[in-house]
Amino acid sequence: IDTARYYVNPVLLGGGIRVFPELTDRLVMRRKEVQTFGNGVVALEFDLQS
Repeated sequence: IDTARYYVNPVLLGGGIRVFPELTDRLVMRRKEVQTFGNGVVALEFDLQS
């Protein structure tokens, strides 16, 4: 995986879900792009560093 894209919705839920539950090491990511939408959603794009 070279790029990770996330869409964050302005909603609070219970305990949450891990995106990558099998990972044991930290991922280093560099923010590439951020886009906001009128409904409160935020799109985040990151490049994964090796």
